[in-house]
Amino acid sequence: LNESFSSITSSSSGDPIGIVNHGTFIKNSDSSSRIQHMPFQNLGLIDVKLGKLEMNTSELSGTGSITVRTGASMGLQALSNSLAQTMTIEGHVTLEEGSLMSFEGGVIHVTSEAQISGEGDLSFLTAPFSSRPEVTIDADIDAGSISVSEQAKVSFNSSVNTSSIAIADVNSELKGNGSIEVTEDVDWTGGSILGEGFLSIQGSLAMNASNTITFGKNTLEVLGEAIGSGSTPLSVQWNVPIEILVRSGGTWRHQDSFKVTGFSPETQDWLFANEGSFITESLTDTEVSMDFVNTGSVELTAATLSIEKSFTQETGGSISMQIAGAPQSANSQSNIEATGDLQLAGALSIQLAEGFTPDLDSTYTILSGQSRTGEFDTTTGLAISEDRQFAVEYTATGVNLKIVAAP
Repeated sequence: LNESFSSITSSSSGDPIGIVNHGTFIKNSDSSSRIQHMPFQNLGLIDVKLGKLEMNTSELSGTGSITVRTGASMGLQALSNSLAQTMTIEGHVTLEEGSLMSFEGGVIHVTSEAQISGEGDLSFLTAPFSSRPEVTIDADIDAGSISVSEQAKVSFNSSVNTSSIAIADVNSELKGNGSIEVTEDVDWTGGSILGEGFLSIQGSLAMNASNTITFGKNTLEVLGEAIGSGSTPLSVQWNVPIEILVRSGGTWRHQDSFKVTGFSPETQDWLFANEGSFITESLTDTEVSMDFVNTGSVELTAATLSIEKSFTQETGGSISMQIAGAPQSANSQSNIEATGDLQLAGALSIQLAEGFTPDLDSTYTILSGQSRTGEFDTTTGLAISEDRQFAVEYTATGVNLKIVAAP
């Protein structure tokens, strides 16, 4: 398809004429060209060298390969959401750096016999006048970046390795039972991440949505930095076993009024395990509706962290808490409130706000739960002034700091 050649179209929608490619089908012009309203069986090579090739067909099939060159793109639009009219890719797809393959509508299936590789990008979106794309990918993927938007639904059921993922729009879904490894960043501003398997992020995870974002995959592994900001929470999918793992060297930050919430957490198998750093950066109360196990560091502002299950700190873990005002006044202290049990070990560090001196005999409840077992192995920051200090008091359900006279 050279120069300004625009389209190959079948005028008979009921019994359309089709194309069978045994050789090389070349798109070689800067303009867009379209294969429209006709089946296309690829048994050779589709080579998109320039511009955009749009496959707007009722059926795509065949074990042939596809190559999209640097600067070129290929768009796939199945004409319906009927399983009887599915676009199927069974061969090897090569995406050169700077290329794009977009899945723009209808039912599309990339089989396990196929493979998608290269440094080009994948995009899943609903094109104008197209039905919502429902894409199932059973093939291994090694690609530059992946974006999911405009109500698209994509299932990854094998191994995915990509530099970045962007998920937008409240009705977009990235799901499936495969493993996804992201080497750089994930930008999550809407939609859902669902399914079995795991999502591992080596770089950054930005969660800042105007609409609900939902996590329902078995495991989210953070090796880099995760930042939750804004007022929209991360909602954990009900009735799915889920763990969020912040690995050693990784960081999880809560900014603004961001929370991790879920329905009826006391009945769910949900775990937040922090081996790295968990940091709150706002004076607004925040929440994690999961069992929380800390073997890394927890750094809290003068606000409440609600744990809607149990809180455990093991040996090697540490908590840094602030005292900034009189007891029960606004933003006077850090506080962990768990609806389940407290199990304590490791280190506790108290940070006293500059210029503030608490009154003698005043008491701050810094941890509370249904019950408490264990004590901190070490405590630092207990000295206040020459005449007073913090004393750690353990109760059946928590831990208090009482201001006592210095010896």
